[in-house]
Amino acid sequence: MVTKNGTYEFYEKLNRVQNQLDDTKFWRIHQSYIVNCDYVSTYKVDEILLAPGNEMIPVSQAYRESMKEKIMQIQAVKRRQ
Repeated sequence: MVTKNGTYEFYEKLNRVQNQLDDTKFWRIHQSYIVNCDYVSTYKVDEILLAPGNEMIPVSQAYRESMKEKIMQIQAVKRRQ
């Protein structure tokens, strides 16, 4: 797990972690990754760029459609503001 305060190892299934998180803010993008959407700076079909470290994270095919829907929802909210 990577946070502002450091990197931590943990041994829990991501499904369990995901169930405890707000799914509007934390997105499952890969079997091995859950990301905080506040740190997504660029989205491509098969990868995202996280700020501020400019780390590229793969978006697996299984999660691409849900990612696309979430990004479209965010864009729609921003347009209304």
